[in-house]
Amino acid sequence: TTFNTYIADSELLIVGHGSSTSDESTILIKSHAKAIKDQNIFKNVRCGFLKLEPFLTEQLNAIKSDLVHVVPCFSGTGSLTKSVVPKKLGLTGTVTLKKNQKIYYSNPVGSHPKIKKRMCELVRNTILESKLAKNDTTLIVIGHGSIHNSQSEIDTRSIADQLDTLKLSKVIPLFLDQTPNLADWSTLCETTNAIVLGYFFSGGSHETTDIPELMGFSPVNTKHRFNKK
Repeated sequence: TTFNTYIADSELLIVGHGSSTSDESTILIKSHAKAIKDQNIFKNVRCGFLKLEPFLTEQLNAIKSDLVHVVPCFSGTGSLTKSVVPKKLGLTGTVTLKKNQKIYYSNPVGSHPKIKKRMCELVRNTILESKLAKNDTTLIVIGHGSIHNSQSEIDTRSIADQLDTLKLSKVIPLFLDQTPNLADWSTLCETTNAIVLGYFFSGGSHETTDIPELMGFSPVNTKHRFNKK
């Protein structure tokens, strides 16, 4: 009861990246925030973005509650969650005392063990529903990657390692901003079938445009996957 009261008195701020070139990059996070808000667990639930309105700084400034939980909705720990977001919000660590507020800053959503478990389930279901031959199927796990921070690569390879237990012909991690690069997927994939698993969270331009184009099919064919409002 004490814990439930504590949560009920606090507000939740979900932070996303957002894209200045795509309003659609906020849809999934906004719907996620609404789903949590509808459960009436927190006093209020907001979402804010780095590159698009509503901006995260404005959203935090609008919160009047004494207790605030900030949750970065990113696939894993990297420069954005470790440096950019905390700096923007004026956070000093996992707990920040700011005026009369106590602000708790959590690990990114993608680092939770249940996320990796869910990804395994999605791939397993795809194999069963499509009746794919495991010995002729490659799983491509796509991460962002970065030449400045290795954490994205580490997290993506961790997902790939766990999915290797499904005993497919091959599981290969590929990246947008480093090697091995997604642009080379057709050379690296030697099987008839391929399952593509994107390690991304927002439904932004990487998922809706960049990945389809790099793989040689029209972004229009994937748009319906990210437009649930």
